[in-house]
Amino acid sequence: MFRRLPALMLALGTALILTLAPVPMTPAAGAEARTDIIRAAYTLLMDHFYRVPAPDALLGAAWTGATRTLIAEGARQPLPEPPALPGDRDAAWGAFTHAYAALAALAPEHLSQIDLAFAAVDAMAESLGERHTTFLPPPVYQAFLAQLGGSAAEGVGLGVRLSTRAPWMILELAPDGPAARAGLRPGDTFLAVDGQDVSTVARPALQRALARPEGTPLELLVERPDVGPITITVVVGRFRFPDLQAKVLAAGTGYIRLRSFSSFLRDPSGRPNVIDELDAALAAFESEGVERWVLDLRGNAGGFGYTANALIGRFLPDVVTSRVANQRGQAGEHASFGSPFPVQRPLAVLVDGGSASASEIVASTMQEYGRALIVGTRTAGALAGALLFPLPEGAGLEIAVEEVRTGRGGVLVDGRGVVPDIEVVDDRTPADFAAGRDPQLAAAVAALHGRSVLPAPPPALPGQLGATELRRQLSRYFPPAEEVPATADITAPRHLGDLALSQPSEYVGALGPVPDALGLAQLVRSRGWLGSYSRFYGEVPGPAGPYLSVTVDVYRSQAGAYAALLSNDAPALLEAISPPVQLGDGTVAYRGAWLNAGASILVWRQGRVVITVTSQAVPGRESFEPVVALARAVDARLRAAPLPELAPQPAAP
Repeated sequence: MFRRLPALMLALGTALILTLAPVPMTPAAGAEARTDIIRAAYTLLMDHFYRVPAPDALLGAAWTGATRTLIAEGARQPLPEPPALPGDRDAAWGAFTHAYAALAALAPEHLSQIDLAFAAVDAMAESLGERHTTFLPPPVYQAFLAQLGGSAAEGVGLGVRLSTRAPWMILELAPDGPAARAGLRPGDTFLAVDGQDVSTVARPALQRALARPEGTPLELLVERPDVGPITITVVVGRFRFPDLQAKVLAAGTGYIRLRSFSSFLRDPSGRPNVIDELDAALAAFESEGVERWVLDLRGNAGGFGYTANALIGRFLPDVVTSRVANQRGQAGEHASFGSPFPVQRPLAVLVDGGSASASEIVASTMQEYGRALIVGTRTAGALAGALLFPLPEGAGLEIAVEEVRTGRGGVLVDGRGVVPDIEVVDDRTPADFAAGRDPQLAAAVAALHGRSVLPAPPPALPGQLGATELRRQLSRYFPPAEEVPATADITAPRHLGDLALSQPSEYVGALGPVPDALGLAQLVRSRGWLGSYSRFYGEVPGPAGPYLSVTVDVYRSQAGAYAALLSNDAPALLEAISPPVQLGDGTVAYRGAWLNAGASILVWRQGRVVITVTSQAVPGRESFEPVVALARAVDARLRAAPLPELAPQPAAP
């Protein structure tokens, strides 16, 4: 069935706080007002923000943002008075665009109409007062997309994570990154860059001082604890912070640091995703005699909610992890993908003010179901489901599309945070970082001492196909990327990754929020569902942008496949329409709604398999043309080599 990449759960302001690349102004490009940029953002916010905005307030904020920028850039005075904006959506836009043309005409030559429109969009997003609703200038948008792509995403710079304000102390170094190779250490504090004092500057000034092309040497003067000022030359280069790192600490503690809930897809090269890495780490801990686990989510600003639910499922069975809704009457819930590790050790989760969004889903779920001790300080209180939308000129817009509450208690975390069970303030000094001291980690380990191993989880129910077997049986039905049609948003599709699902709860999670996640998982099992395999094609890693996907769901019998074909398991997300083509043994089609806005979906049955082809486009640019072309290519492969029927099962004695 349809596989929609779930809403992001990531607080952007936290996630990109250490980006060291400046955001340049766009070169001036003519005097024509770029109302198309503002109109695109206005339409997206009106259609998708989870609280229905007031049109006059939204466009009033756009006017304020534009005038503020004009004044800052030295525009001719006086500026026009704000227009009177009615409460009707279309009428408000008409009044705004007429007045904005006169305002934009006053822009000085050095200020481009693109940047003026960007300022208006930024002000609209900011006016909604929601941390997941953010305008992304082109460089930031591209950095965000790369971050969501996972551990393979590289940056160019020093490869350091710094304190959030001056004095700029190094908290962490990218393994084998430029700073690490040059000899910088945690606890070193920046004093000067190429002779320029940066000891007390604000972040933008530090960014400008450090932003250099790859290969550029930088002379850094740093204060090292117990040593004093020293000079180190670092050559700007490529670096990568792995999403997950694991190690065994003293006294039998398995420590896992998770920096981001990045893409859950399996990379075409076979590189493991973070859940694969988590499984490997837990297995390695057992071979090394580990007695307890610590999961460190400090500074983890979130990512894909799907990845968070998969992680929770390694420590808990199928449980409801979050309940989501908007003010448009749409609602649903998410559940974990219960596939617990065979041995369940005592667990602590470290959090702080930088633990946001998907991290707060994990922390609140572990706390509400009593699975882990939460140690550290109150989390960010930035929890909502968001989608990314591209804007003209390479910019982007992140929009909160759902309010999120905790799964068991229905508690609103946004604006409040998750309160730890054991509160420990992180007041480390440079000397502490240099010596590797960590009072929060020490408190977590101490709290776990003496706690017993939990009872072994029940074994997985038999009958499902494993990921390896799904890939072996079904890969032949998927065309290579060069045979995948282009779309209005995808010029040159490439294979972004695949997803093999073996548990009914994973099937449900891939749909998105549904009214009864646990009940639907049972229904899926009763149909004889054996597993599914999907491939995603597009241009943006993750994928966090437009994509095409093909999914093949395998059932034990044709009857089960037929029942699945006729069932709309996510009614809030899928609107049935007349199919543009008939394939196989029956075809249905859907148009995406709510979190699936922009989706065009074709589903058909061929024997005991159900095939789904999806085009996820920018809303307003949907087309079934590439869907039909891709579906016909897949259908031809299925007809040429049908999946054989299973032998009848013997009757139970």
